[in-house]
Amino acid sequence: MSGRVLERSSRGDRRFSDVSARVRVLGRDATIAEHYRLASRFAPGTWRGRWPTYFEIGGVRLPVEMSHALYDLLWVKYLDAHSELVAVAAAYDGFHNAFARLEVNDQAETIRRYVKDGRTSIMARPDVRELVEQMRGCGSGS
Repeated sequence: MSGRVLERSSRGDRRFSDVSARVRVLGRDATIAEHYRLASRFAPGTWRGRWPTYFEIGGVRLPVEMSHALYDLLWVKYLDAHSELVAVAAAYDGFHNAFARLEVNDQAETIRRYVKDGRTSIMARPDVRELVEQMRGCGSGS
């Protein structure tokens, strides 16, 4: 990767790390990582390992296939609320995540898409649209 690269993990600019980025969802203020972990569910009798078997938010059960949409929507909510950070990120040529090989979801790619391709590049995806529709019945949507 040439040019300026934004390290989005806790090893770089912590404002772009899921363990630092805070959003409010259904009345709960937490980091993106905490929201994701709190929504993770494991089938009865399964080992509570690294990968959930489904997600639950506001009483709505979501299939594990929605993990990327859920994660991306948390980042959209965060970046929507922090336009100053979008401007910071826009000055970079590339985005890197030091922990990408250990994670299912790649925050660096989500941030890149939001900043370089626009918010709609995430919101127009079929899985994201489906998740937004399912979440409409969860309360205030905040």
